[in-house]
Amino acid sequence: MRNLIKTLSVVLIITAINGCTLQEDPDPTNSGGAINVIGQTVQEQDVTNAPGTKTTLSGVETHWKGVDDYDGNADKIGIFSPQARTTDGGSDPIKNAEFTAQTSAKSSNFTGTMFWGADGNHDFYAYYPRNPEFTGERTVVPVSLASAQSQSEGGNSAHIGALDYMVATPLSVARGGAVSLTFNHVFAMIEFQITGSGSLSAVRLTGTNALACTGTIDLTQTPGVDDIAYTIAQTSTSQKVTVTLGSAASLSTTTAVSVFMMILPGTQSGDITIELKLVAHGKV
Repeated sequence: MRNLIKTLSVVLIITAINGCTLQEDPDPTNSGGAINVIGQTVQEQDVTNAPGTKTTLSGVETHWKGVDDYDGNADKIGIFSPQARTTDGGSDPIKNAEFTAQTSAKSSNFTGTMFWGADGNHDFYAYYPRNPEFTGERTVVPVSLASAQSQSEGGNSAHIGALDYMVATPLSVARGGAVSLTFNHVFAMIEFQITGSGSLSAVRLTGTNALACTGTIDLTQTPGVDDIAYTIAQTSTSQKVTVTLGSAASLSTTTAVSVFMMILPGTQSGDITIELKLVAHGKV
């Protein structure tokens, strides 16, 4: 059954996640040929129990997940460049090229196929995680955030990595120059710190505006500096997001249980509602 929230203490921590940087291995002699990429991440917020299937949060740093990881499920980014080419000396532009992290660390080599084109500036656009089925243009890349999210147990943020979505600030460099892409997080994370009594099985947040959506994103846009960094062309939305715990968490009045939720950033135009689902006598 659903108990009134007034019987519990709930603390919300909304975290604006910082970006990460990808840059080419600096080589002043590389004026043509293949474009080699190195991934570098920057400081993040402090989240423990890092996700195991996507870019991970370790302490206060974001770590790429490389092919050297035990399960082999490495991070992949998609890169677009109208001037770069799929083959050396070819004519086909780069469209959603796959680049894969090689090392599970803050800095990693990325492997993929991309060649410099004709003389002149090259424009680069990128996003994470790469959608292997997408064959369209960089202006309409699919993006989605689920309204039903699952957390294995209290305090575990492993599910957040799979919900993350990053877009690089558009970059223009001269042929053969260093390609340094700064990635920005599209979504925002909330941490609920809950104390009380009973067993917690789910947390639901309801707003007056959209908290989750599906749609497309234009990688050529420059991120804003306010609380909504990117504009998403939304095809469907949800004003509710629910995080369900795989194992119900036992609450106490002294030690908070953390529940992590990913939502769309932005200011809600009205009140928001928090609902807690508690397990009583073995039943919900």
